Amino acid sequence: PPRPLIRAAKALLHDLKERADVRRADLVVVSYPKSGRTWLRLLVGRALAEQFGVLEATEADPDLLLRTERLAALAPGIPSVVFSHDDKPHTRPTPEIETDKSRFADSRVLFLHRDPRDVAVSQYLSLTRRTENGYMGSLAAFVRDEALGPANHIAYLNVWARAMVALPSVRFLSYEALHAAPEAELASVLAFAGAEGVVREVIERAVAFGSFENMRRMETGGTFRSGMLRPADPSDPASFKTRSGTVGGYTEHLAAADIAHLDALLADRLDPVYGYG
Repeated sequence: PPRPLIRAAKALLHDLKERADVRRADLVVVSYPKSGRTWLRLLVGRALAEQFGVLEATEADPDLLLRTERLAALAPGIPSVVFSHDDKPHTRPTPEIETDKSRFADSRVLFLHRDPRDVAVSQYLSLTRRTENGYMGSLAAFVRDEALGPANHIAYLNVWARAMVALPSVRFLSYEALHAAPEAELASVLAFAGAEGVVREVIERAVAFGSFENMRRMETGGTFRSGMLRPADPSDPASFKTRSGTVGGYTEHLAAADIAHLDALLADRLDPVYGYG
């Protein structure tokens, strides 16, 4: 079969599996791409593996740290934590973003979000440096792209701001809060997932393991088989998943006119519950 059909079939199977995992999960972490999902995934996986005595299994198969839904099968009591991009809003035009989140009504959901200005830069670099047949325009064009740029991200954030009112068990976590207090926020996430009593030393070691420096070291060294934490081009720092790990780094990449455009977009469109205005 033609390669596009094979990719489409694989994507469909992945989506069906993820939806099944979501139904069984103790916690579903939902986010738009480039919001810190891989980092949080590694923190959660490392903490659960040590707390429940399966660290040796993850040393033999490091990808288990990123496939947190598989950890639950290794020992009794490990909560199943599934990470999802929901209906993949970044792959569809803004008007087609799914607004009905009732399928999460029986789920415990953590919605991870990040400043759309930082996401815009990270997403653009991913689309141009890490993605085959990715975005072909300039960064300035991307931040003004109504279908696929920050406007798409903002629309998705607004969908979840409205959805959380109707869902019984949803919490929001910002990348910025996780960056400022990783140990406290990780402990809160684990408790929300149902892993009560995770000891402080385990949290501390998980945060140290998930430091930017160690993640970059593992990505450079090819620790993981998964493409989630591998550079597209080892000679190009912008193609790394662990690219900067900062808050507010967009100011180093965007021109003043682009920042002004995004500031106005946030003020005009983004639900103030996020605090990025």
